[in-house]
Amino acid sequence: MVFDTEEVWSPDMRDQIVWCGADGVYKHAAGDGYLLPGANVGCLVARIGDGPVFAVGARHDLFADRGGTLFLAMNDHPDFNCQAGKVVAQVILFDRD
Repeated sequence: MVFDTEEVWSPDMRDQIVWCGADGVYKHAAGDGYLLPGANVGCLVARIGDGPVFAVGARHDLFADRGGTLFLAMNDHPDFNCQAGKVVAQVILFDRD
């Protein structure tokens, strides 16, 4: 599976407006309570089925170890609700057979 993204969005930074791509806000690690603590605030994150959340960013290659619904989201705090913009993600699936 390959993820490739473009365009920009703005996570809720509480006290400032910051625009970023799917890699998130450079050197601004998310704290506790975010979807993926330790990854950049605003980065594109994903989850397959009920598996763990992982960082995708602007481009990511992955051999999925499970099947299920693919969920994509901005790495933001669920209690923050002032996001803007969008990223467009193209997901390319390859058959292993």
